[in-house]
Amino acid sequence: MVPTSYQTPQQDVIDVGVYNMHMNIFNGSYKWWQVGILKLSLLFIGIAIGAYWQEVFLPYVTWFAIVGVVLGLYAAYAWISQ
Repeated sequence: MVPTSYQTPQQDVIDVGVYNMHMNIFNGSYKWWQVGILKLSLLFIGIAIGAYWQEVFLPYVTWFAIVGVVLGLYAAYAWISQ
C-alpha cells in the first residue's frame, strides 16, 4: 500500500487524494537577490493598483493593515523559530 501523504525534511507535500503536490515552487533556482527583485516588483505593482483604484480600496484600508500586520508577525515568528 502506498501512502497518500508524506513529508521529508527537504520538501512539503499537500495531500490532494491520489496526487501529491510538492510545495517547492522555486526549486532553488533563484538567488536571494532575484527573489528580492520579484518582491520589489510586486510591491510597485501593488502601489500602482492602489493609486489607480484608490476609491475602491480606501474603505478596506484598516482590514488590509490588520491582515498585513498579522501575516508579517507570523512570518517573523516562523523565521525566528527556525
